[in-house]
Amino acid sequence: MATIKKKLTHEDYVVGWICPMRVEYTAALLMLDEEHEILGQDVADENIYTLGSINGHNVVLATLPKTGNSPTARVMTNMSRTFQALRFYLLVGIGGGIPVRTDDGPVRLGDVVVSEGVIQHDRGKFEASGFKLKGTLAPPPQVLLAATNTLLAKRDMTDDDPLLEHLSRIDTSKRRLKRYQYPGRRRDHVYEPSYTHLVKGATCDEAQCDHSKRILRGPSNETLDSQVVEQPDITIHQGTILSGETVMKNGAQRDAIAKPLDAICYECEAAGAMSSVPCLVVRGISDYADSHKNDDWHGFGSAVAAAYARQLFFHLPIDKVKECSVPLQDIADIKEAVGLSNEGIAKLSERQMISQKLALLDNHSLKEATFDSYDERKNNQCLPGTRVDLLADIQDWSTSSHSKSIFWLNGIAGAGKSTISRSVAEQFNTTGCLGANFFFKRGDGDRANAKKLFPTLARQLARHIPDILGKLLEVLETEPDIPSKSLREQFEKLIYQPLASVQDDGAGTQTPVYVIVIDALDECNDASDIRTILKLIVLFNGPQKLRLRVFVTSRPELPIRHEFQDMQDNIHHVVILHEIPQHIIAHDIEAFFRSEFEELASTMRNNDRQDWPGDESICKLVNMAVPLFIFASTVCRFVKDPTRNPVHQLQAILEQRHRNSKLDATYRPVLEQMCLGRDKEDQGRWASDFRQVVGVIITVFEPLSIASLETLLQPDDFDIRLTLAALHSVLDVSESKGRPVRLFHLSFHDYLVDPNQCPRAFLINEPALHAQIAGMCVKLMSRHLRRDLCQLRKPGTTRNEIGQQTLKKFLPAELRYACRYWIQHADQGKNPIYDGDHIHNFLNQHMLHWLEALALMGDLAMSIEMFDMLYLLAEGAASTHIRAFVHDAKRFVLRNQYIIDKSPLQMYYSALMFSPTHSITRQKFWLGAEWLKVAPVVEDNWDACLQTLEGHRDWIRAVCFSSDGKILASASNDKTIRLWGAKTGALHSTIQDDSHIAEAISFSPNNRLIGSTHSDGIIKLRDLGTQEVCKIFTGHSKRVNAIIFLSNGEVLASASDDHTVRIWDTATGLTLSLLQGHTDYVEILAASQNGKYVASGSRDGEIRLWDAVAGELRCVFKGHSTRVTAIAFMHDDTTIASADVNGYINFWEASTGALRNKLGTGETAYTSAFSPDGKLFAVTTADSQIKLFDTATRSLHSVFMGKYDIEFSPDSTTLASRTYS
Repeated sequence: MATIKKKLTHEDYVVGWICPMRVEYTAALLMLDEEHEILGQDVADENIYTLGSINGHNVVLATLPKTGNSPTARVMTNMSRTFQALRFYLLVGIGGGIPVRTDDGPVRLGDVVVSEGVIQHDRGKFEASGFKLKGTLAPPPQVLLAATNTLLAKRDMTDDDPLLEHLSRIDTSKRRLKRYQYPGRRRDHVYEPSYTHLVKGATCDEAQCDHSKRILRGPSNETLDSQVVEQPDITIHQGTILSGETVMKNGAQRDAIAKPLDAICYECEAAGAMSSVPCLVVRGISDYADSHKNDDWHGFGSAVAAAYARQLFFHLPIDKVKECSVPLQDIADIKEAVGLSNEGIAKLSERQMISQKLALLDNHSLKEATFDSYDERKNNQCLPGTRVDLLADIQDWSTSSHSKSIFWLNGIAGAGKSTISRSVAEQFNTTGCLGANFFFKRGDGDRANAKKLFPTLARQLARHIPDILGKLLEVLETEPDIPSKSLREQFEKLIYQPLASVQDDGAGTQTPVYVIVIDALDECNDASDIRTILKLIVLFNGPQKLRLRVFVTSRPELPIRHEFQDMQDNIHHVVILHEIPQHIIAHDIEAFFRSEFEELASTMRNNDRQDWPGDESICKLVNMAVPLFIFASTVCRFVKDPTRNPVHQLQAILEQRHRNSKLDATYRPVLEQMCLGRDKEDQGRWASDFRQVVGVIITVFEPLSIASLETLLQPDDFDIRLTLAALHSVLDVSESKGRPVRLFHLSFHDYLVDPNQCPRAFLINEPALHAQIAGMCVKLMSRHLRRDLCQLRKPGTTRNEIGQQTLKKFLPAELRYACRYWIQHADQGKNPIYDGDHIHNFLNQHMLHWLEALALMGDLAMSIEMFDMLYLLAEGAASTHIRAFVHDAKRFVLRNQYIIDKSPLQMYYSALMFSPTHSITRQKFWLGAEWLKVAPVVEDNWDACLQTLEGHRDWIRAVCFSSDGKILASASNDKTIRLWGAKTGALHSTIQDDSHIAEAISFSPNNRLIGSTHSDGIIKLRDLGTQEVCKIFTGHSKRVNAIIFLSNGEVLASASDDHTVRIWDTATGLTLSLLQGHTDYVEILAASQNGKYVASGSRDGEIRLWDAVAGELRCVFKGHSTRVTAIAFMHDDTTIASADVNGYINFWEASTGALRNKLGTGETAYTSAFSPDGKLFAVTTADSQIKLFDTATRSLHSVFMGKYDIEFSPDSTTLASRTYS
């Protein structure tokens, strides 16, 4: 049966591979891991392509119609038009070696030369003083040069040459492939440059060229002629390559041009390529660029060049390749190369600009999260004939005009949800209905959070729905930073607006249907992000030209269930996977087992595979598996382990069938096979290595590669790759050491940490391992962190000026991981920290270096919560110094976060310079500055101001904390409401309201809604997830001054200049009660803790207490002669405290309205506020001070600078104030 080729899109191909000659092209084709289906191309593109992949890199191959620079330019230009996501090119083939000695030895036939630069030698001319060069061409991209160096270093460290392994892919026993055999050193001769070949077309032996003219470069000719060389000894040289329009066939001329330029190779195509786009030239040496040329070495030279190019892909991280920008070609060069008209050139230029703009999305999207990505390559899809009814239901749902817009497939862990999702995505992709897809995966870096979800979906939608491209490009042009904004803003700008811009074509054509697939939503780390996503995807149900469907899978976890329950029934359709009848599941699992074992049996010897494994064994396996497909897939990977006997492997599984736990039956055989054939002592060592290596793999917060694991663990007595060799059935381990090691399924983690299931020898003590990883991270950071890590040298360099390649060079993956997560590991390890311990010592030496690294990565805000974790770990008398240090460090970051985040090196300058004299951080790290003539005057200690939040462009009118204290909202005359992290000060998102300025704001008790009041009397409620207005309340005739949610948020109270208080139903937006009686503007509201009562204060000093449930007046408090500025319920709602503009505080008995106490602060108060616990009263004064009073003792508690509105946090520990400046 013919193999079905994978079909990708043009944008999936990122590397071009050009082979000038057919002999080179054949060798290149044999280096592909797999060949893909051919795609369509521009009518003007005359190239013939082969598409495929090597080590996960998608590659486009093409050959030239003839050699020379011009054909190369034409082929490459056409290729870039058809495949617009190509980052760079490899030009691979044969070349003429210059017989010189490099640092790696003499250049000989069969060696490989790799370009460090290319010079077009026929751009020069001979003069009396020698050859004069007219121009040189650009060097290859840095990412390619780095990969070539890594390849050489790794090759030097191994005994087995990987190039020989790749050469073995060419079966030279086949008649048409014999030309690729190694000719042997006895056929490698160099003649004196001035000695000319005697007979054109004949070999040197046939022409009887003079042997005495040969240059001896090693053993004597006699020795060489008698040798039989079994294996080629390939040397890789790096250096300058000379390129020209014609073949070099003159030894004397060769040396005259090459010697002054230190060149080591001649060829005929590179200059045409290099003048257009970034390119690396790889040449297998097949002659010495003289008159003695012949074809004996063409085959082997082509093969060794292709083998080198294949190996290069094992040292090119996919993410680094994708981060390279798509090159813009010089339009004049293109016009000359392909003969396009001016109109054609304009269209090409426009397409290139589109590619450049979409590259903004590429940097924030995640190809690894799609169903057809390299990371998903080993994960199954549904076998034909299985899940038939379910897949048919999903197909019908997608096409029916009466279908609900969201299909939620939920099921327990291991039930096969992701397998179904991959099949659904493939099915819709085949039919052209797949809009986009995203597969979450817990513990897998960016796949475990939502920050790249919408950019990833938008990039795919732009490819599949061309009509949205115009609007999307418009958004990216006006707001290039939109991919890094809040989820709501990303969705609004990148998804909803472009989709809504699609207009009806007026032709009455049938509306197309596109499906978005979101898999494993429960594996998104942030529960609030999950709620936001579910609220946003409901908007796809709105009226628009396009019909969109969303297919979502997840475990049936409570928060997700609640969100779906809150949706209207006509929006979503639910299928519970584990409730599908068991006989259907058993049928599908049986079909899967039979298919897998049939494939395996075909590779076994005849006497082993006869009737294997048999119906009885399959029946037992099915009974063990139902309803978990993860059992079936793990068993098949285990049995198919190529290093083991499948019969014995299967027997090991069947011996577990009486175990109560399906996880135990799944994973115990995998662990036990590691011990087979080992004595007790050796078993103990293997188990120890397992716990150390696999323990780290299942415990880290994002997956690490083998290379990173080696750097982190620094194993001396074991090999990580060898330890993982027997675990390929449960771990996705790539051939490349640079790719992350991933769990196939999270249930393996659950099993290894469960003492009731996992064998004791392999049991992972997760808290202890967290503590060990924290220690490893600290050691790693101590070795590598230093001041000015990226060697910027200029303190004013902004983070935006630092390239990704620079960051990755100085902050490799394992160091980035250590900086981000070492404190989280310490926290999970629950080990207390003490003065003078390794963590304290690390902070004393490297705290600023660590903060610099976080700032370089854009993660400085993380440090604030990390300091909080450290502070909690530093308890007791033995931790007083480190606790004080950590507290001071947090104040240092909070105060200087803005400048450090913008220019990380300013931490060592302005941040330290302006810190208080007694700051521990300043005393430890400030070394003074000789260039500073006059030192700034700074305070002795940190003042009460934790942080100043900047971003509004006009006066701030109101501030408000969320009910849980995590978010601070601020409303401004710039018509925005900004949401800030209350702990970190980081801006979460911005709500833009072009029609209104918010007068007051308030969060609902569950933090799902935010209300705002406006001068025209309306009140808006917004969903905090989508930030869309979900309700508008109309009824007040004048400005609304205050709102407050009551009880569980089902009721809202509002106060207005129209002298009324209204009680609203938040679900319907209807007025429940209109409370009248005030004779002046009502400006202040407060609610009792049980939500039954509301107190309102007016400008004339009157306070009224209302029964919010009955809508009746309970009491009128008269005691203030001026405007009431604050009201609070205290002491379990038995006391009401109120304050006026003259600074008087009255304490009233709530039940009777009697005045029980009066406190005079002596301060005229612009605004005032009571702390939620009732212990403090704050006033803002005319001289821009905030004064805190103790409500019990009436004494002044503290004074600090500030003015205008003030708001206490729910825990009464933080005070926010607004300012007009």
